[in-house]
Amino acid sequence: MANTKVCKGCLKELPLENFGVAKTNKDGREGKCRKCRENQRPKVTKTCLYCGEVFQNTRSNSKFCSHKCQGDSRKEKLTVNCSYCGNEKSIVPSLFKRLENFYCNQSCRTEHLKIIMQAENNPNYARINTNCSGCGESITIQPFRLEKHKFQFCSNDCYKKNIGKFHRGENNPMWNGSLSSEERIKMRALPEYRGWRKEVYEKDSYTCQHCLDKTGGNLVAHHLYSWNRYPNLRFDVNNGITLCKDCHKDFHKHYGYGDNTEEQFVTWESLGR
Repeated sequence: MANTKVCKGCLKELPLENFGVAKTNKDGREGKCRKCRENQRPKVTKTCLYCGEVFQNTRSNSKFCSHKCQGDSRKEKLTVNCSYCGNEKSIVPSLFKRLENFYCNQSCRTEHLKIIMQAENNPNYARINTNCSGCGESITIQPFRLEKHKFQFCSNDCYKKNIGKFHRGENNPMWNGSLSSEERIKMRALPEYRGWRKEVYEKDSYTCQHCLDKTGGNLVAHHLYSWNRYPNLRFDVNNGITLCKDCHKDFHKHYGYGDNTEEQFVTWESLGR
């Protein structure tokens, strides 16, 4: 096997190690030696960060005209003063050209930023006035929040208390527009019912008020005065009580479903079941 090859660029017969492997044939460099391929690459004009000499290189991110300048730049240091405490610090020339402030350590940087980033110098300083979507109280917020969030609240508690009313009925992503009002009442597929059920659970600390079961997913909100007979009490929190599924089933086993009353519940409770 021949250990030499003729370069298609300079037409010289050179050892194989002078060629390497060209990436593709599209750039027309395949079959050429490294030197010919290097000369064929497009070059950019740069200024050496160390000596200031103008040079050309095929790499657009080159910072130095030679390895010597690159090595010397690492050896040479400039003395600057810490922008916070004033102590002297040595840095490389490239950092001096790129940065405005210099620090001894992260602690100095943190303390200095507390000073220079106050008021108008802080990018988060600019705020606008608006009203809380929950209680209507006047609040100030960052402008980007109006673009990012449809509703604004003065506090997390106000958010929890009021966000639900903006997602009821047709505004709820789970809204089924094919149901009639009568079907919604029968299925209890009403936002008001879901809100009432949650308030009953919270009132009773998510605990069955008969057997004290706290198992998640095993609780129901029971109407003391039944849904069908007392429509004016359907969403009265005081007309609801938390029971586990077994206790709820046992109550209706004795008194049936519908036309139930609080008196029935008191009697059932007294039986100790």
